Amino acid sequence: MLLIGDPAKGLVQRTLSMCRRLGTDPRLTFSNISQLRIAYPQFYCEPSFSEEEPPIILADIELPGLTQIIGRALPPVILFREKQQFPATPPPDAFAIIESDFSPEAFSSILQAASRHTTLLQSFIRERMNGREIINNLNDVVYTIDLKGNVVYISSAAERYGFFPRNIIGKSVFDLIDREDHDYLRQQMNKLISERQATSLLRVTNAEGKTRQVRTSSRIVTQHGMPFSITGLLTDQTDQSFREQQILKLTQAVEQSANVIVITDLEGNMEFVNRAFERSTGYGRQEAIGQNPRILKTDYLSEEVYKNLWETISSGNVWEGKFHNKRKDGSTYWEKALISPIKNDAGTIINFVAVKEDITKELAYQQELEQAKEVAEEASRLKSEFLANMSHEIRTPLNVILGFTDLLLDETEDAKKRDHLHLIKDSGKNLLELINDILDFSKIEANKLDLEIDVFDPKALLQNIKGMFSLEAKRKGLDFTVEHDVPLPELLGDQYRIRQILMNLLSNAMKFTEVGSVSLRAHYENTGIMRFSVSDTGIGIPEESRKQIFHPFEQLDGSAKRKFSGTGLGLSITRRLVHLMGGNITLESKAGRGSTFTIELPLPTTTRTSAIHGPSPRQASVSGDKRVHSSPSSPKTILVAEDNGLNQELMKLLIRSMGHHCIVVGNGLEAITLLEKEKFDLLLLDMHMPVMDGLETIENIRKSPALSDLPVIALTASAMKGDEERFIEAGCNGYLSKPIDRKLLAEMIERIA
Repeated sequence: MLLIGDPAKGLVQRTLSMCRRLGTDPRLTFSNISQLRIAYPQFYCEPSFSEEEPPIILADIELPGLTQIIGRALPPVILFREKQQFPATPPPDAFAIIESDFSPEAFSSILQAASRHTTLLQSFIRERMNGREIINNLNDVVYTIDLKGNVVYISSAAERYGFFPRNIIGKSVFDLIDREDHDYLRQQMNKLISERQATSLLRVTNAEGKTRQVRTSSRIVTQHGMPFSITGLLTDQTDQSFREQQILKLTQAVEQSANVIVITDLEGNMEFVNRAFERSTGYGRQEAIGQNPRILKTDYLSEEVYKNLWETISSGNVWEGKFHNKRKDGSTYWEKALISPIKNDAGTIINFVAVKEDITKELAYQQELEQAKEVAEEASRLKSEFLANMSHEIRTPLNVILGFTDLLLDETEDAKKRDHLHLIKDSGKNLLELINDILDFSKIEANKLDLEIDVFDPKALLQNIKGMFSLEAKRKGLDFTVEHDVPLPELLGDQYRIRQILMNLLSNAMKFTEVGSVSLRAHYENTGIMRFSVSDTGIGIPEESRKQIFHPFEQLDGSAKRKFSGTGLGLSITRRLVHLMGGNITLESKAGRGSTFTIELPLPTTTRTSAIHGPSPRQASVSGDKRVHSSPSSPKTILVAEDNGLNQELMKLLIRSMGHHCIVVGNGLEAITLLEKEKFDLLLLDMHMPVMDGLETIENIRKSPALSDLPVIALTASAMKGDEERFIEAGCNGYLSKPIDRKLLAEMIERIA
């Protein structure tokens, strides 16, 4: 019990005495409301109850501020006053009022009634607190607002989302929601008043400044049939909205995907198909759902493919492959498919998903490419075959022309006749150069020209080139010089192709220079770069034509073409050879004053002694015009297998002019027949003959115990890439391409026979 009043006042003293007589001595006595406010602040906030609160309050009716606790305090308040003291009617929230002349019996009766009231009130409060605890533990937030939109109550569940009741109660809901939602909220509140309930989606900002998306379900609370307040549940849907947005995005991505997406059950029956499936197959979604994908199946693929598919995905793995399918209209198409199992959290397969792409056009394009490749390869084969035949057909008569020219030069002393013979020989060499250029250009175009890297002496190469061009320079009255570093190191590179590059540049310099000089300079850099410069004082090249001259079959202009012969391949081949070696070619020129071509090639040095190499077949075909008068160390008996009558006659004359004996046969079969009867020191074998060609002949020779050691030199007019390697591998000891150079033939006979 709690007594509130001035202890000096008689009425207060009498009331305190009466309490003590009845055995209900108050625990605390306060003289004013301020003391009570300090001791029991809960009387001045939301009504509540605790064990520390007094079950009954006795208060002097004249106490200032009395109305502050009446109606706020949960314990019953009993007022006491002097008899006939106003107000005669107690305040409506007071439990009872007693006067100064009250009897102990009446006072006891009032206290007992108040005690019973307190007991009932405590029971009610406990139930209320239990209900509030339940409300506060809900995921949803319970709220009450007045009709003006001010928050009257909000459960503590709001704290889980960053909203604190102490900061919200008393505020307007318009201060809490996003400004863009204000008009929407007004509409919803009007709807709520008219329809008595409403559901809204709102954006609110919590104490941390974060925006949350909430759903409110509100209803009107009435009093005496009139709207009194609004109460409802608030659900935070921020995470759910995010998940819904993610699901929506995923759904849109699947639906709008250009790829076909199909989800099946464990039996393979379709549970979902996207729009791309409808477009691709012609089947509508309702037609496809529940069906097995075998409605698309054709008989093109074997059952083994589908068996492997099911074994793969049923074991939890991903299958990737192609399908040949049939649309609803009967047309067929190819699909690339990726099929994966879908597993739940426990790792159990619950569905399969297939992502498929129509690759009909791609396969058709690929087939076209393959067909085009086959056509190109066939064209390349025919081209190579044509070039080989052309080379053979031109080299065969050219061999006779150059061969007999050499023989006549050996036998003729008349200067005028020798000049005519030299013209014949030069023309033959020009024709041979043309053939070689065409063959080289063809190889370069087909990316079939390979470099043969070996050790070579650049000084010897330069001296050889000097000897080859000195006579032409002298004939034209030009000053020709070759300069190089002393000494030059041995280098690793393709000596023949480097020679070809320098000869092309020097040939052009000699051709386009009427007076003055031509020079070749060589310098080796410490960085591993070999620099060659070919300069002349010829006609020069205008700036606008400098790119043109490197294009195949092009020269400066029509007048140059009429005045200076040539195919227009030399510089094109030169540039491509330089680039093939990883080098660079540059040009400096002034029209009417001359040109300088500079090439830079990365050529590493070597310390090992260079080996002795015989000239390559291509070198043989461009060797200088030197007479051969040397006699053999000992005469040899040589068999020549050659089907062309003119070449037969030429070979007999050449070999006999070298001091050897010679017998000629027309094909390989005749050669083997004669070899089995007579002894020969050497066989010169043409590789293209009727009845039995050279390859078959050498194969039979190497199989024969009596002939297996016979030296054989292969002769061919095709001179195509790989010929030398192929013939040497077949069993030949040497190789010469037509037209046959007398000097090389003599040297090879001495070395092999």
